Amino acid sequence: MNVLILSEMDPDAPCGVVTYYKKLMGYFSKDSEVKMTLATIKDASFFSKKLAGLVNKIGSRLPFLGKRVSMIASDVYFTVLLQSALKKYANKKFDIIHVQEGRSAFVAKRFFKGRVPVVMTCHFNDSPVHEEMIEFEVEKPEHKQSLIEKNKKYFRAVDRFIYVSNYCFEKSKFLLADYTKVSVIHNGVDFDAIAQKNGQHAKKDQTLRIINTGHIEKRKNQQIFIPIAQEFLRNNFSDFHITILGKGPELEPLREQIKESGLDAYFSLPGWVNNVDDYLDQADLYIHTALNDNCPYSPIESIARKIPVIGFNVGGLKEILDEKYLFQLNDFQAMIKFMKKNQERLPEIAEEQFAAIEEEFSLKYQNNQVKRLYSSFTQ
Repeated sequence: MNVLILSEMDPDAPCGVVTYYKKLMGYFSKDSEVKMTLATIKDASFFSKKLAGLVNKIGSRLPFLGKRVSMIASDVYFTVLLQSALKKYANKKFDIIHVQEGRSAFVAKRFFKGRVPVVMTCHFNDSPVHEEMIEFEVEKPEHKQSLIEKNKKYFRAVDRFIYVSNYCFEKSKFLLADYTKVSVIHNGVDFDAIAQKNGQHAKKDQTLRIINTGHIEKRKNQQIFIPIAQEFLRNNFSDFHITILGKGPELEPLREQIKESGLDAYFSLPGWVNNVDDYLDQADLYIHTALNDNCPYSPIESIARKIPVIGFNVGGLKEILDEKYLFQLNDFQAMIKFMKKNQERLPEIAEEQFAAIEEEFSLKYQNNQVKRLYSSFTQ
C-alpha cells in the first residue's frame, strides 16, 4: 500500500511530531508491503513560501485589527504551503494519507477531492483549540468559538483518528463527530535496538546523576531544577549532578539563572549533542519536568535504556508511569524525598518500569497497530 505522510512540521523541527513520523517511516522502510512518501511545508515552491510568508508577516503586524486577523493569516500561511507541497504528488496514487494535524487533513482531503482516506495522528498536549488560544494569546469567548468551529471543520476531513494517549483523546473529543472512529496507540520506541546499544550502568562513584533531555522552553519547565538543587543543598546533600541536554528559547536564561544562583558546579548544559546515549549511560535517574505532555518520547526512551523515570502527574504521564513515580505539579520537595529514600533502589525501579511498558510502548507494537489500521482501508 502507498501511504503519503503529510505534516506542516518541517523535518528539522525539534518536536515530537517530527520524531513520530520519522520513526514511522524508518520502521516501514523495512516493510515490503508499505511504501511511504513524506510531504511537508519544506517541499513548497519558492514562490509559495514567499507568498505565504508575506501574508503571515502582514497579519502579525496588524494587531490593531485584532487577534482574529493573526489567526487567519497563520491559517492561510500553512494552507498555501501545504497545497504547494502536495502539487508534486497530484498525479500519484495513494491508498492512504496519514496526516499529523487537522489543517493538513482538511487540505489533503480537498486537494485529492475526497478520493483518498485520511488518517490523522493527534499529538496535541491538550486540545488544538487550547493550544491555539495560548499561541495567539486570545481569551475572548468569540475567539474560542471560532477556533472550535474551525477545528471541527478540520476534523470532519478525517476518516480515522489515532490518539497517542487516552489523555489526549479525553481533552479533544468535544471536537469529534458522533460517527468518528478512534484508536489510541501510544508512541513507541525500539526497545530491542536500544537494548543492544545500552551501556553499562555501573556506578563509578556515589554521585546521584540526574538527566533531562528535550527542547528547553517554558512548557518543559526545566527551570525547576534550580530549586531542586537548592533544596538538596539545604538538606546537606551535595553529591549530585544535573545534566540538561537540548536547546531552545530558555537555554540561555536557564544557564544565567544557574550561574546567578551559584550552582554551576552542579549542572551541565551542553546544548544539543549527537552523543545523547553517552550521557544517558552515565545517568542514574531521568526527571521529566514538563507542565503538560501528551505521550513524550524521552521518558519512554529512558526506561528502554533501564534508566528509572519520575515526573509530575500531568497529561499522559500516568499512562507511562505508575502513580508512585508521579508527583503533584512542581512539588519538587516530594521528588527529593523520593530520591533520597530510593537512591539505592533505582536499578530495581528501572527494571520494574521496563517490564511495565516494554510491550505496549514498543515501536513494533505501535506500528503493527498502525498497519492493521491502514489495512482496514485497503481490504
